[in-house]
Amino acid sequence: MTIDPGLIFHTGIAVADMAQAQDFYARSLGVEWAPVHRYRPLPLWIAGEGWCDVEIDAVYSRHGPHRLELIQGPKGSFYDPALMRSVSHTGIWATNVGDEVERLTGIGWRVMAAKGSPQERYGNMAYVTDPASGMVLELVGRELQPMLEAWFAET
Repeated sequence: MTIDPGLIFHTGIAVADMAQAQDFYARSLGVEWAPVHRYRPLPLWIAGEGWCDVEIDAVYSRHGPHRLELIQGPKGSFYDPALMRSVSHTGIWATNVGDEVERLTGIGWRVMAAKGSPQERYGNMAYVTDPASGMVLELVGRELQPMLEAWFAET
């Protein structure tokens, strides 16, 4: 199975200052933003650590089909841009996150974090990385698409 390029829907960037990053991309790329969403907490299973509660702010560009996502998390967290080998990720719709994680880990990718533990087949969202390049994919369950599409349309 290969990933259909049409399923790629966003590029995520970990940022240290949400307002500054939004302003920068708005001025330089003409990006318009949906409202910022705050997750307090966001339960996240992290490889090597287990379950953690992370607090983040996240926002998507309003127009697509390919969107920018900005994420600001606390220093020392999974979303700290200073700690990420790759400060961005590519978001891909997945019909079955668990199946896709198994396929990718079977060819060398590693799980970084997910909305479910391995026993829960990683839930409806998982981050995987290619150890050789540092590329990060965020596999997002299709069941989240209606909620995200509503967010993109918010004013």
